[in-house]
Amino acid sequence: MNVIDAPRLGLRFEIRRSDAELVEFDVVGRSRGFIRGAHLHRKQTERFEVIEGSMRLVMEGREHVLRPGDAMEVPAGVPHRQLPGDGRSGRVREHAKGQRRDARATHQRAAWMSNQPGSGRATSADAR
Repeated sequence: MNVIDAPRLGLRFEIRRSDAELVEFDVVGRSRGFIRGAHLHRKQTERFEVIEGSMRLVMEGREHVLRPGDAMEVPAGVPHRQLPGDGRSGRVREHAKGQRRDARATHQRAAWMSNQPGSGRATSADAR
């Protein structure tokens, strides 16, 4: 398993699968604002499944609170925001289908940003 530590973001990305069909990874920790801004993936569908803790997913003007066992899919082209749930640490499994480089680029940017002085937050452009 590949692991990308991003301590300034409060997160660790555990890459479980990465092939032509799917990128599957766990986001572990307590987010400090990674991907708070609305963003979209033109050719990529994302599915979020909460394993531990909670998260808020804002999609099409509605906020959804996901808890352990809950899952939600974001279709390609739909603007969305990913926000921390209750402020505690957690684990969210994400499945990204459709444009492999989107998910890989997001993790590479997270790792890069985590190593930048004064960094601790990605912008919506960083998630595209």
